[in-house]
Amino acid sequence: MSQLHTQDASPESLGAARARCSPASAALRSAVRGFALFMHVSGLNAVRRRLSKALLGPRLIVLAYHRVNDFASDTSRYTVSPAQLDAQLAHIRKAYRVISFAQALQMRAEPQRAADAAIITFDDGYRDNYTCAAPILRKHGLGACFFLPADCIVSAADQGEAQAAPDHLARMTSEQAKALYDMGFELGAHTRSHPYLLQLPPDAAREEIVGSRQELEQRLGVAIPYFAYPGGKKGVHYSAELARTAAEVFEVCCTTTRGRNSIRTMDTLEVRRICVQSWWSLFHFARELEGTFDLLGRLPALWQ
Repeated sequence: MSQLHTQDASPESLGAARARCSPASAALRSAVRGFALFMHVSGLNAVRRRLSKALLGPRLIVLAYHRVNDFASDTSRYTVSPAQLDAQLAHIRKAYRVISFAQALQMRAEPQRAADAAIITFDDGYRDNYTCAAPILRKHGLGACFFLPADCIVSAADQGEAQAAPDHLARMTSEQAKALYDMGFELGAHTRSHPYLLQLPPDAAREEIVGSRQELEQRLGVAIPYFAYPGGKKGVHYSAELARTAAEVFEVCCTTTRGRNSIRTMDTLEVRRICVQSWWSLFHFARELEGTFDLLGRLPALWQ
């Protein structure tokens, strides 16, 4: 399988394909853009940020990425192009202190010394995280945590059928995952086979959580203290009982519940994340990090 991330479609046509949505969602996106522009130009966003910091203290922003490529076959709205990632990381580096989960736990223990910070994460263990995202992260001198589904991360010699997967769906090998760790990146578990846990019998769901850490640590020979729920929505993809199971095994557990985390009060076992989408402009991306859309976060159709 080719390791090259060459473009087989123009950036304009690829961006349009990934941004495609229903007329209703398109109208909502336009409204979101207008809202963001109004808040920014009017100065209300700056006022809101100051009030938020005074009331809630420093914030931890956790970004969730998935795939990074220019393949025309990949039209997911959760796939960003290398150029998008490069521009977004340049903004993050200028605007925030990017930290690791290990540093976040230390900040949580000493909130009086905390300041606004960001963590970058990647879900699902796609190969382009290693071949494309990691070099861009290193270019900007930024760390990240990669959440890996244990059963999908096997040695190059054992990949077999996975080699037949489309380029954009190929998973990284265990050798590549270990290389990420050796570069200084953090690794986390994303269950064993990436199921929605509430669709499984309780014992099977527990094994997906507990077994993922055991399997990854055995295969990679490194500690795996962090976890992200597939799907990530409480009551839809996982339950309070499963969260208690995860808390027995992991130090940090990530959800996909939108929003930023107050360092003073955040629950490290249900960390909120912002799932980055391909249709966002850099202006929109910056407003997401600032919390401009926090009041709109309960309108799920807005983000489709």
